[in-house]
Amino acid sequence: MYTAKNYCANESCLFDTSRSTDEVNREFFKMFEGATYCEKNNKKPICQKYMILANSKINNGYGQTGYGDNMTQPFIVLKTGSIIKIAQYTSCIREVETKVKDENGNYILDSEGNPKTQTVILDNCAYIYLDSNGQKGPNQRGADIFVHKFTSKNKIIIDTNFTKLLTEDKLKYTPYKVGVEY
Repeated sequence: MYTAKNYCANESCLFDTSRSTDEVNREFFKMFEGATYCEKNNKKPICQKYMILANSKINNGYGQTGYGDNMTQPFIVLKTGSIIKIAQYTSCIREVETKVKDENGNYILDSEGNPKTQTVILDNCAYIYLDSNGQKGPNQRGADIFVHKFTSKNKIIIDTNFTKLLTEDKLKYTPYKVGVEY
């Protein structure tokens, strides 16, 4: 709908790396009648940030189960209570420093006890978060949250959990609690 209304050849006109996350979400917000725009630092209960579980339990690096992500402002709350957020990046292909983990998911520490880091190259211009029931639980990828990726090749990579839901009518996730021993 956005590409048609704005005479775009493809989705790259929405996921424009020259614009901020706020600008992209505000522009996309215009497509949804009756929606609420939750800008940064909005204190309304409907706009509060919340944590997201991974689709299966993950080690937080210290031997306990942890969160996989979070939902922070800005985002769009639809009339139905569903939430859409676009996390826009300033470049599509970029180097990111990450902490190195062993085969069990624990951080590998250097001689001073700090997690070792490595640089990885990512290809994502934007992530599109869809939370089908908003802040209500379980707030877990594969259950009620799906995250799609827009790449430098102007392609939207659909969350494999979402594809499973559409093709097999099955949700794919493993329930778990945060903070318990991994």
